[in-house]
Amino acid sequence: MNAPALDLRHVPVLLRGEPRPIRAWLEQWDAHRLTFCAVVIVAGTGIFGAALGSWRAPLQALYTAIKLPLILLLTALGNGLLNAMLAPLLGLNLGLRQSLLAVLMSFTIAAAILGAFSPLLYFLIWNTPPLVAGAGTNVTAHSLILLSETTLIAFAGAVANVRLWQLLRELSGS
Repeated sequence: MNAPALDLRHVPVLLRGEPRPIRAWLEQWDAHRLTFCAVVIVAGTGIFGAALGSWRAPLQALYTAIKLPLILLLTALGNGLLNAMLAPLLGLNLGLRQSLLAVLMSFTIAAAILGAFSPLLYFLIWNTPPLVAGAGTNVTAHSLILLSETTLIAFAGAVANVRLWQLLRELSGS
């Protein structure tokens, strides 16, 4: 019996990194799981991208909401292929499918975290002075927003990778 593709009960399981369900996901992969990961990545990073681009203009928010999920999905594909090639050299028994799915799950965790941070980023941008030509506050505002965005993305990526690395270590040890 396959679970529905958009069953949001899988997000907490993935964020907690529960070994048994995730092991089953890696071993018995189906299209529903792939759709679930893609939808979470597109939704989470799309909302974050919209908040990110809203400081410049509404059109920039739209472009960033489209561009950021595409960047993450293509990066996940590239990392999955690279990890599948390097896994045998490191003595890991990970095939292409499992490697790609592990990377995709990591990006899904990061996207869920970024989606959760998007209201915070939007609140910061909403309360930051707008860009005005020749204004002295532009540099300070731009620096604050850039630092905040970088910190949020770095935090989400670090948490996702550390959690998945611990999980893969636990799964390969048992």
